[in-house]
Amino acid sequence: MPNDSVFGDIKKRLKYHPEVYVPKHWYDIIAESRSGAEPFFVHQMKKEDFHSTATLETAIVDRKTNVDGQKVNWFEMRQIEVRRTDPMSLFYKTSHNPEEEWKQIDLAQRGRSTAVSGITQMRLYEGTRAINPLKKIDLISMLHLVSSISQLAKLHAVTALKDWRSQTLNWKISRFLRLDSCILQLSLMLHDVDSRAFY
Repeated sequence: MPNDSVFGDIKKRLKYHPEVYVPKHWYDIIAESRSGAEPFFVHQMKKEDFHSTATLETAIVDRKTNVDGQKVNWFEMRQIEVRRTDPMSLFYKTSHNPEEEWKQIDLAQRGRSTAVSGITQMRLYEGTRAINPLKKIDLISMLHLVSSISQLAKLHAVTALKDWRSQTLNWKISRFLRLDSCILQLSLMLHDVDSRAFY
């Protein structure tokens, strides 16, 4: 994968940071992983930066065949492309051969004209995310394992656990992970974000 070298550089830098307890530690590791012509720039995202893809999911159709009538097999896809010029279509290849032509899947609902620009996305989180009560107990039980030199990390963990509401967090896991990735790409287009910044 093209991004394997990215993970490799971050992993090499990780050995200089033996204790990683809070997100800030990862920010530092990633920022230090590369220097020179192509350094990494860390964008610290906030909850306001995350939007729900629910409206996008209802605006598209998970087609079983492409525009040429060929059966779509997500597991055979090796490259996926979402184009700003044609956001209601998904383009894919089943190999890394540069001479292979892109195949197209029409995601638009038949008989309806849906423009991506007309889709409004709500914030994914309006408040503090809830945590499962059992998970909260589990995390608190492990606090003593945090090194004494990282009191800041302990403070962050305890504060976070106190702030979280004790209710069950229901996770929705989609079977079509690749389709979810494409929905994310469409979402980024709506907010004019360069999706390459996430790879």
